Amino acid sequence: MESIYYYIIFLVICLIVGIAVLAHSIIEKHKKGIKIGLLITSFPFLIIGAFFLYLFIDSKYTKPYPNEKELVGVYHLVGASNDVEEADYKKCRLILKSDGKFTLSTIPYINNCIEGSYYIDREVGYPNTFSMECIVESYIYTNWDNFQVRLIFGDNDLEYEERSFLVFEKIPTK
Repeated sequence: MESIYYYIIFLVICLIVGIAVLAHSIIEKHKKGIKIGLLITSFPFLIIGAFFLYLFIDSKYTKPYPNEKELVGVYHLVGASNDVEEADYKKCRLILKSDGKFTLSTIPYINNCIEGSYYIDREVGYPNTFSMECIVESYIYTNWDNFQVRLIFGDNDLEYEERSFLVFEKIPTK
């Protein structure tokens, strides 16, 4: 959060410098200085405009976090840690059922459970926390047209990079 203050300070300084260069150039009737002053002064407005455009696009086209009903379905593997070879991706499936149970394919080189229960854990305070029996950590991520379930395996004492992970994306129903 502190870094945003640096950005704001930078934009304010750009605005002040731009106005100062612009005012000086107008007084001195220096045409090149006026262009440079306008350019420096417009920079903060362009950045702020781009930020609001991003917020608009993000809110319009990014799916919100799914509820339990939207989560139900068949997922295919789209990413994994180095433990899983890409040739095995097509074999790996995650099925989330409406009764709160899941079925997970046996995944080579990862000691995973095959069946268990799941639920969206809104009590934690994060909208993407997803709890699955016998899996260390799991999260829901959204993008513009779909959402993903990320599963993390391994001991909590291990560094994040040392743990195995799987990324599943929901197969759209027709």
